[in-house]
Amino acid sequence: MLVMPARRTVSLAAVAALAVGPLGTSPAHADAPNPSSRAEIVALLSDSIRSLSVQSSASDPRYFIGGAWVSGLDDCFRCNVGPGVAAAAVAATTGDTLALDLATQTFDQAIAAHRQADGSFGPPAIGESGPDIQTMMFATELGTALIALTPQLDPGRIQAWTAEVAGGADFLIRNKNLSFYTNGNIVLGNALTMALAYRLTGNPTYQAAYEQALAFAITPEQVRWPGRGLVYTAIPNRSDGSDGAAYLTEAGAGGPGYDPEYTMLQADVATRLFWATGDPRALRLMNLFMNQLRPRIDTTAWTLDTSGGTRHPQANRTVGFYSPVLAVLAWQGGRDDLTPLVSSQIAMIDQGFRGSLTYSSDGMYFDFGSEPASILLAAGSRPARPGGYWMLSEDGTVYAFGAAPVLGNAPVGARPAVHLEPTPSDGGYWVVDAAGHVFAFGDAAYLGGAGSMPAGEKVVSMSGTATAKGYWLFTNRGRVLAFGDAVTYGERGCLHLRRCSLRRVHGGDPPQRPGRVAHHQPQRLRLLAGGVRRRDLLLRGVLLRFRGRDSPQQADHGDGGQPDGQRLPAGGGRRRDFRLRRHGVQGIAGLLAASGAHHRCGDVALLIVAVRPQRPARRCLCGRPEINCLFERVYRPQTDTSFLVANMSTS
Repeated sequence: MLVMPARRTVSLAAVAALAVGPLGTSPAHADAPNPSSRAEIVALLSDSIRSLSVQSSASDPRYFIGGAWVSGLDDCFRCNVGPGVAAAAVAATTGDTLALDLATQTFDQAIAAHRQADGSFGPPAIGESGPDIQTMMFATELGTALIALTPQLDPGRIQAWTAEVAGGADFLIRNKNLSFYTNGNIVLGNALTMALAYRLTGNPTYQAAYEQALAFAITPEQVRWPGRGLVYTAIPNRSDGSDGAAYLTEAGAGGPGYDPEYTMLQADVATRLFWATGDPRALRLMNLFMNQLRPRIDTTAWTLDTSGGTRHPQANRTVGFYSPVLAVLAWQGGRDDLTPLVSSQIAMIDQGFRGSLTYSSDGMYFDFGSEPASILLAAGSRPARPGGYWMLSEDGTVYAFGAAPVLGNAPVGARPAVHLEPTPSDGGYWVVDAAGHVFAFGDAAYLGGAGSMPAGEKVVSMSGTATAKGYWLFTNRGRVLAFGDAVTYGERGCLHLRRCSLRRVHGGDPPQRPGRVAHHQPQRLRLLAGGVRRRDLLLRGVLLRFRGRDSPQQADHGDGGQPDGQRLPAGGGRRRDFRLRRHGVQGIAGLLAASGAHHRCGDVALLIVAVRPQRPARRCLCGRPEINCLFERVYRPQTDTSFLVANMSTS
């Protein structure tokens, strides 16, 4: 089956799913937060919101009244909302009812008092000419609190808060803020606002606005915005930016350039963006900003030297380095070099923020919501994002939909692209063409290609290892080419199997001896049911839908499951020849263990499709060349991966 957008042929066999779940949940990308560090942040924020909400004496300017956090410095309402974000993080993490009440009162009051008729929030803070910065910053705080508290909020409040985030995003779009470079932290904050609006509403308008805002923040048009955007001081070789360094420019009296303190704020925003979206581009920015700042960080006193910045040019000036970027990179960004520093930094964060409870600072109020609250949100969850997928054209063009990032097209030349394989993190992908050339994008590593191929042989599919450090290429003649840490378990030519069977085979060691297809269910092998609620497989262009019942269901044709006699688009058989049977798969699994792959030869196909936890099943599309052994997945030992197994015959 082919789709023809814009005169390019796009094969549905090349569609690759992007997980609804988090980025970085594979062992290569995640490290569990230290429970003591998490408990320390919970205690800090719990104690702080209680302290700041109560007026200790008549002369105490810091207290909570009528939904507002009063500090004595009350001209920046978005700043004084910070403790409300902290309260939301505590409530989301611990279920604390007082924290939940403080958070809901905070945002209900702020909306009632500061929402303008055009969807913006104001009035502007001192020194700001319009409500756009106030709107962006409050919308990001509101969106963060809403995502954190959704399981505990009533539907009416969820709907109302969602509408306010969307209204703020609409204002920024109409006000043309997405193409106006104020400063690096502001333009990145605009992208965060759009990302939150998209996550909360699912409206593709905000997804497009997010892409526009993020692209503008990194590479604004230089004729109008000379010297603005992302400036590299060390060009990274790794796609996640972990070996590079860069900053977004901040303008001062001498023009745009590097300001360390505001780069720390940029790192705060990028960390929140990564938490909200799981976008690997946000992770890349986190790495770049962290590495840019690191030479200026005193990891004993946990201070940042801001001397000579464009906005803070004073010599010998330091501020506390309390950014969540370090801990989140250590926990979710694979930065083992930062892991030993986390507990020390969190101890200093605890000391610094507890000290701030004794004096008024609108900046510190804001930071309660942007720094320790972000650490707590990251420690209690993994970054999530809406689903998405990539679609691959035969000319190598990759189309991204939903939350799937645009990472690049494959210059395949005369040989058609045949397969796109996502990495386990969904932060990258490989594309392979029929000649066996492999192209790597995002966090995918290039590990080699097929080189020369015998006449008549072509690569038809590929599969990555669970570590993302290897992959297999499969040819139409049953050959398996392994690269990186991929192991070849064997190769096999034609298999003469009859019957059509679909099963779910659970991870673990499969039966070791091949045998015929049995008419019973072997131990440890179960029918497709239960955990798989609905899976779609394409068998020779016929879409068969299976539901989580006691057994697989027949294709939906309205005649008791018996397909009609219409010919298949790929030729060869008739739809009525395809039946689902409740046969065991011991023989099939044995062949899989012996051959390490699955095959399609002539009219017979044996196909394996991986089912990752909480991910949709891989698609399975059978063509019909004279010999077409199509491979989708091979057995991965010592993993919890499940497989869908299908063998079919038209005879």
